[in-house]
Amino acid sequence: MQYRIGLDARMLRHTGIGTYLRGLVSGFSSANIFNNLKPVLFGPPSISSNYPDFASRPFTAPIYSLQEQFLYPGKLGQCALWHSPHYNVPFVKGKTRLVVTIHDIIHWIFRKQFLTPLQEFYAGTMMRRALKLADHIITVSHNTRKDLVEYFRADPKKITVIHEGVGPECRELPPEELAQKFSALKTKYGLPDDFFLYVGLMKPHKNVLWLIRLFRKLRLAKKL
Repeated sequence: MQYRIGLDARMLRHTGIGTYLRGLVSGFSSANIFNNLKPVLFGPPSISSNYPDFASRPFTAPIYSLQEQFLYPGKLGQCALWHSPHYNVPFVKGKTRLVVTIHDIIHWIFRKQFLTPLQEFYAGTMMRRALKLADHIITVSHNTRKDLVEYFRADPKKITVIHEGVGPECRELPPEELAQKFSALKTKYGLPDDFFLYVGLMKPHKNVLWLIRLFRKLRLAKKL
């Protein structure tokens, strides 16, 4: 094995899991673990230019695809430990240790509302495989840990809760700077004095339509 840690970084530019990955990579850098742990990023070729301090290897197979399953053995075979930030894990991992991060299972809990039968089959199969195959599981909340035990009978001894951190860009601004940025934002997007901000994706399980309906009712009731 050439490397001690391999990180599946294909979702680096995604939103939720991508934010998690970028924070993880940033943490690797600030912890200065390169000499001892030799982390390697497996993902698109652009990683090498965006993260020149890291060793990187190409891995471009789409997530949830058969292609990734064919390519996994060759990738994992280079690493002593493989960290998957999502539950699309390899079906065969060989001697490589596997750590999986599972952020939530909202899509599974409400699967009858949002998933097709094929999607439900795939999600259930992969989740069970991840829980069985992983040497250790990371969840980002105690609630997700509880859900995995309740819905999939996961072994709680294999699960560690590691809460997500806050990046340096998320900081309290001085009142003057905050007012300037807020004014510039309103001008840029033509916003009124009062508005609501939603920062999630427009996925069905986010229930954005319910929010819109609620805001409309409040507006009609002149509560806003």
